[in-house]
Amino acid sequence: MSTEEFQRYLKPAIKGYARMHQRAGNLNAKSALARAQADYRQLLPKGLKTPGQFLYSIVAEGKAIGMSWFELERKQGKRRAFIFDFQLKRSERGKGLGRKALRTLEREASRLGAQIVGLHVFARNQRARALYETSGYRYTSMHMGKSLR
Repeated sequence: MSTEEFQRYLKPAIKGYARMHQRAGNLNAKSALARAQADYRQLLPKGLKTPGQFLYSIVAEGKAIGMSWFELERKQGKRRAFIFDFQLKRSERGKGLGRKALRTLEREASRLGAQIVGLHVFARNQRARALYETSGYRYTSMHMGKSLR
């Protein structure tokens, strides 16, 4: 990912992440935005140059159509890639490009030493859940909640 692509990505990504927390019922709008901003500052303090963080543009036919971001970490004795973000433009969805990009991400993570890949997906994101489930990802835990209002 180029610096320019990163700058175009960052602000909408933070807002989108905040909206997902809000829709999940976790936080109100103000708190969700504050949390999203804090999470991004913590995870990417040096932007694209943050050690252990890997951000890529997804390109098809010479045009950027999405992005992926994962972190490499050692967890429970294994080197793990954790996907923080994976996006495709709406107009490019449903063409198999997401699945192809996910396989490319997995190959790159493996090349960098990862033995496993993990991610978090919000329950309401049915399209993403379907992509991950049909790509061999399995649930390892599940958070549940109920509104009492």
